[in-house]
Amino acid sequence: MSVFEIKENSLPKPNYEYITNGEDVGRCIEEILKYKSIEVDTETTGFDPFSKKIVLVQIGIPNKSFVFDPRYDTEHSSVHLDQLKPVLANKSILKILQNAVFDMKMLKVHAGYYLENIYDTMLVEQLFNLGISARGAGLADLVRKYLGLEMTKEPANTFQNYNQKFKPFQIEYAASDVAILTLIKDLQEPRLISEGFENVSQLEFRFTKPMCEMELNGITMDVPKWRLMLKEIEADRDMEQDVIQKLLAENHGQNVMFGAPVININSPPQLLKSLSSYGLSLDGTSEGALSKFKGVPVIDALLKYRKLNKLMSTYGESLIDQINPITGRVHTRFRQMVQTGRMSSSAPNMQNIPKNQKYRSCFIAKPGYSLITADMSGAELRILGNISEDPVFIECYANGIDLHTRTASEIFHVPMEQVKGKMRGSAKAVNFGLCISQDTEIITNSGIKKIKDANIGELIANDLGSNKIIDTKYMGTKEVFKITTRFGYSIEATEDHLMKVINKDGKYIDKKLSAIDTKVDQLCLKINSNLFNTDKYKFENFSVKRVTNYKHFELPTTLTKDWAAFLGIFIAEGCLLKVKGRSKYGVTSFGFSKSASSEFISKIDILFTKLFKTRLSRTETIEKVHYNINSVLFCEWLYSIFKFNTGLKTDTIFIPECIKISPKDVQIEFLRWLMEGDGTIKKNGNTLKIQYSSKSIKLINDLQLLFLNLGIVSSILEETRKSYAGNFYYVLDIITNKCRKVFIDTVGFVTNYKNDKYIVNSKYIESSYMLRNQNKLLNKMIKSIPNNLKSNRLYYDTLYNCINYSNNSIGNTSLEKLYQLDDFLRHMHSNDIIALDILSIKSAGLKKVYDISVDKHQYFLANGFIVHNCYGLSKYGLAARLDISEKEADTMITTYFEKYSGVKSYLDNAARDAIKKGYSKTISGRKRFYNVPPYGHPDRKKKQRSVERAAKNAGIQGANADTIKESMILAVDRLEQSGLDAKLLLTVHDEIVVEVRNDQVKEATPIVAGSLIDGFGTYFSKIPMETDALEGPCWLKGSCENDVGGKECGCSKMIFVEDKKKITKLVCSKCGADQE
Repeated sequence: MSVFEIKENSLPKPNYEYITNGEDVGRCIEEILKYKSIEVDTETTGFDPFSKKIVLVQIGIPNKSFVFDPRYDTEHSSVHLDQLKPVLANKSILKILQNAVFDMKMLKVHAGYYLENIYDTMLVEQLFNLGISARGAGLADLVRKYLGLEMTKEPANTFQNYNQKFKPFQIEYAASDVAILTLIKDLQEPRLISEGFENVSQLEFRFTKPMCEMELNGITMDVPKWRLMLKEIEADRDMEQDVIQKLLAENHGQNVMFGAPVININSPPQLLKSLSSYGLSLDGTSEGALSKFKGVPVIDALLKYRKLNKLMSTYGESLIDQINPITGRVHTRFRQMVQTGRMSSSAPNMQNIPKNQKYRSCFIAKPGYSLITADMSGAELRILGNISEDPVFIECYANGIDLHTRTASEIFHVPMEQVKGKMRGSAKAVNFGLCISQDTEIITNSGIKKIKDANIGELIANDLGSNKIIDTKYMGTKEVFKITTRFGYSIEATEDHLMKVINKDGKYIDKKLSAIDTKVDQLCLKINSNLFNTDKYKFENFSVKRVTNYKHFELPTTLTKDWAAFLGIFIAEGCLLKVKGRSKYGVTSFGFSKSASSEFISKIDILFTKLFKTRLSRTETIEKVHYNINSVLFCEWLYSIFKFNTGLKTDTIFIPECIKISPKDVQIEFLRWLMEGDGTIKKNGNTLKIQYSSKSIKLINDLQLLFLNLGIVSSILEETRKSYAGNFYYVLDIITNKCRKVFIDTVGFVTNYKNDKYIVNSKYIESSYMLRNQNKLLNKMIKSIPNNLKSNRLYYDTLYNCINYSNNSIGNTSLEKLYQLDDFLRHMHSNDIIALDILSIKSAGLKKVYDISVDKHQYFLANGFIVHNCYGLSKYGLAARLDISEKEADTMITTYFEKYSGVKSYLDNAARDAIKKGYSKTISGRKRFYNVPPYGHPDRKKKQRSVERAAKNAGIQGANADTIKESMILAVDRLEQSGLDAKLLLTVHDEIVVEVRNDQVKEATPIVAGSLIDGFGTYFSKIPMETDALEGPCWLKGSCENDVGGKECGCSKMIFVEDKKKITKLVCSKCGADQE
């Protein structure tokens, strides 16, 4: 069995009353109104408020739950939701909820009113954990944490049938949900007060109403216009492709067939070769490399073609599929708090729609209405000026001086009136600073670690071996997308990040994430990096080293192979137990099945005796052999190794960091004992299986990456086991004979019993998927064979016959001849690169992202995948962005901080305070927490650097979240009080979109703009906010920039006009200029 399985008590049965008679509601309401605070919850037939219904409404008071059945339209009840309004819509009564937005949306749609004056236990718990490892904030998690009890959520799925007669267990479950919320609130409040979270929690509670408004109101999409735009983009792309082919055909050395070049312009090797013969000396075909030759017709066409191709692949029919069939509108879902306090959007992600007006014009007001688009002007820079109190910032904003122009004047040493557009753009790059999600794992010569913990000077694995990291940088919070491939390998990155893929033509190329086609592209994974730390891991020093229960035993100072073995078997077969009558863990216990071999039990005896300098107490039952280590101190030491796994539960356990950053021999010993404990080897039909199973997906992911570094490919499966508590398991399956042999030869099991079992059964055939996948890859290559090679039967036949080439089933001679004809196949085979089908690409929301620059070879491995260099606001990144030398970039950054001393002082203090206090704090009291190891810990220096990077942005981004949320609260309240027919639809970054009736636009516009100004002013006064409120028939990008008599038009009102083909186009209402 797995680890940390500790039995807890269940929730006691609630005292409740089930109300189905409408005549009884008044009596219940009268009793509930006696209380100033109540608990509220709903049960529904599903999650969509428009298509699903409310079946129960629960209201809790001290020692009693009222369960109202509002299905008046069925035979089961005569209760109406309207009858509950005197309580639920009563602003003087505090309503305590868990995930309030869900219940509020349901009640708004089906009862017509909002819950106000709320306390949300989920939001409070999220505030407690912003920035640190994700902890559960679900109701069952909170019951376990605060009450020490277990709560089953299985009955929640039994309410889908609206017309059913409810059974006692369903009513009891519903009643339980509102019998415990006050208890949880009372236990949360001491920390909420001590942390100073009173103001920010109230901000988040009040913001639930604007959240509901946006998710319920949605926005109308002009589908015909959207499709027409896509056709135009496709036509433009194809036209640019024709231009490129014609330009290349003009080149003397270009191969042609029927007058057209045979070059595939999506193939970097072919394109590079062709452009070289065209007379251009390029070091690559990336956008940056091509941009150096702007002005050359073929390069300009290529850059435009790539931009259009990305637009086609990123946006298309999929957005139309998101339209709700009941409302006819697009309803995004927001996540109220990511780690900085900001929001994220999904299904669809409206924050990711390009700001280009052509796209925004497809999101329109309903007939008879207009949209007001208002945004905070330069919010983050104004926040930085306010909190840093930098005198130059304050002077610029006070006197209406453009900050970027002033910055350009300072760093280029020219008068402001002589600053040109390019200079201002460079200055803007410094002011704003230009990725991979922070939890992505990289393989370095100091071990496997998260990208956020990378250090300059370390070697990092890539597709050809390894290279030095020359720069790292925290890049703030951005939307990331999760790519999941066959076998369960995955990675999260920003949409513009470059990945190595095998494209539809079988070519090994770079592709931006947003351009990847899941149907034909395959993501490239590197196996057998074989890069490890060579230094032994040193454990954190404990104040007491000696464990008194075992007089000859001292806590270890370094992670040896024997202690790695102990940790492996502990994860597989151990648990921590609490001493009777005490809250602390005091016993480390192991239970081994008697069905295990005597050889294994003997080896356990030897290992434990060697480590503890004495034989441990051993007891036997009918089924098991038990070993106990009776020591509170040892439990605390062991617990510290899993310090980020605070629950110590089977579904959250992971491979500790000390293993990941240990030398190869230590990792292997850990894996041997882990696999011996919970690994299996068995026959499955004609295939041999070596597997490891766990309830924890984190453990399985960790194990998969450790195996990959050793050259072992494995697949993640999901399995339901009725015989075990919890039912659901993840299984890691080593998938090929080659990889199973590598496992046995490199890792193996502890006992001969299991190793011998492999030898006997190793004749079994390969996984069928690997065969199909290799065949698919090779068929791609066959289609892309250059015409002059198709007559070469060796090349053609060998491709067809090398389905199993990754297993060396072809003789060396054939391989050599094949490689002479295809550089890519040689590269793939000699560097252990495999290509995997992509199962999905989905938004993973806003996350912290980090930057790495790698010396010379511009690639590194992220979660095993081959990805391109990132760039950040370092001298390297700035140089690359602005096409200047590193020395020039370094001088620009140095000059910037010399002139803006207030900014530098703030950033330095923010970094220092984060290390000292363990958190960053915003103006509202919101905190972004960090896990900072204590002094003396071996990882202190490494983690301190990443924390300092994050802290410099946290206060700014958090304050940005505070101000925009306050602004939306004001906007919704003021529009409601005005009586205008106006609704909040959307927020994207620093802007909000409001739909208003045409004849009320003039009244609504100053309310919306004023709300943004006043929301910002709630927190900041030195540099006030300015805003532009635009009005028109659609979502607008900005005011009119058309040149009228030498001046910018600046009109903020737009209209749609129809051309001769009855196609609408957005134009300025003042000068008539086309805005699309």
